[in-house]
Amino acid sequence: MKSLLLHVAGDEGLMARLNAAIALAQTFGAHLRCVQATPITAFAMSTDPFNASLDLSTIYAAVREAEEAERLRVEDRLKNEALSWEWLQIDEAPGPAIINEAKLADLVVLSRPDDAATDGSPPAAIAADVAIHSRGPVLAVP
Repeated sequence: MKSLLLHVAGDEGLMARLNAAIALAQTFGAHLRCVQATPITAFAMSTDPFNASLDLSTIYAAVREAEEAERLRVEDRLKNEALSWEWLQIDEAPGPAIINEAKLADLVVLSRPDDAATDGSPPAAIAADVAIHSRGPVLAVP
């Protein structure tokens, strides 16, 4: 195993994924590719049902700020580990971005969907989509 791909997102499963990816990369001497993907099309101009324009530039800036904070958090951890790694920021939905990048990875490290999300949102289907559409194995960390 020479290359691992890690999905980086600001969710509750990130630290478990990161720990698993670091342990695997160190064990096998593999290179770790961290992929942070955000669908830029989500910030396309739109209005709410009451025709009040949303301040999309403010929302976009807040999302980018949160991504940068997450990146710094992960990079701080990776700098203290004995492994080779790189960071990829992709302006695309996470599922398709990870599937595309998985072509170059020996293993993809994701989280399985959280069926007990506290905010009432449906579980993310990224792990299932990647497992079905990528060519390599997927490790879905609880």
